[in-house]
Amino acid sequence: MNFKKNLAALAVIGTIGLGAASAANVGVVNMAQVMQAYPGYGAIQMQAQKVEQEYAPKLQKLENEINAIKDEKVKQEAIDKKYAPVAQKYNEEMNKIFAPVDSKIQEKLDQVRAQKNLPFIVANPTVIVSIEPNSTAENVTDDVIALLK
Repeated sequence: MNFKKNLAALAVIGTIGLGAASAANVGVVNMAQVMQAYPGYGAIQMQAQKVEQEYAPKLQKLENEINAIKDEKVKQEAIDKKYAPVAQKYNEEMNKIFAPVDSKIQEKLDQVRAQKNLPFIVANPTVIVSIEPNSTAENVTDDVIALLK
C-alpha cells in the first residue's frame, strides 16, 4: 500500500529535517475514518471477513502442524511448501478486495495534497509533539471523505 511508502518517506524526512529556513505545512489524515466513509465499505468488509473465515482455519491448522516439527530444516521446508502457498492465496484474495479501495483513496489523497499545496500527508498521526514555527499540521480527513462521495 502506498500509505506505508509515504510513512517511510516521512521517517526519512524527519531524520534529515525539513530545513531550518523554511516552514512546512503537513497534511494529516485519519485512515480509519476514510475507510469507514468509503462508499460500500460495509459490503467490502463482509467480503474480507468471508475470505478471513475461509483461510484462517487452514492457516491455523498448518501453523500448528509446522510448530510441532522439531527439525528446523524440515520446518522451513513445510513453511515454504505448505504454509506459504496458502498464505499467498489469502493475500491475493484480500488484495482483490482492497486494491481498488486503496487505489481510489490514494487518488483522492493525492488530489487533496495537490489542491492544498502540501508536500505530503501523514496517515494516522495521534499526536504531533513538535512543529516548526510558522508550520501547520492540517487535518485533511474530511476533504478526502468528501471527494470519495
